[in-house]
Amino acid sequence: MIAFLVSDIEGLVASKVGKTDEERDNVERFRNDVMNAGRLVDFYSNEQELKYKIAMAKSKIIADAPRPGWVRADQAENAIKVAGDESGFENIQRQLENLQNVILEKVKQTSVQWEPIPEDKIDELFKQEKNKITIPKLTEEAKKITC
Repeated sequence: MIAFLVSDIEGLVASKVGKTDEERDNVERFRNDVMNAGRLVDFYSNEQELKYKIAMAKSKIIADAPRPGWVRADQAENAIKVAGDESGFENIQRQLENLQNVILEKVKQTSVQWEPIPEDKIDELFKQEKNKITIPKLTEEAKKITC
């Protein structure tokens, strides 16, 4: 485990470290516990530096002390075979295939199917009484309001 601590705790706003002496003492005590816990500790002064240090530390730890599960996706199949869990890998593959088949079936069931409509039905749909609609002219007063 790696701990990243603010290098200048005094520079933090009170809401981050506590408003009372007791709260600030608790933060300082926690900070000292972390530094003395025998873990790797690094310090940062701003957000950008923290992001950089996390990225660098993560890469270094993965390279220096690889752990189970830290495997590139393109190496996963080989890693599982080396670990002796081929049945687990095959089981996952079967589950994936089953899910894909279920999804494909659902897509087929919900797909739109076009059916031809006879011409007489189309004519019936579009037959409407033609009502003459008249739009009244605007009065001069109404024109002033709308313009």
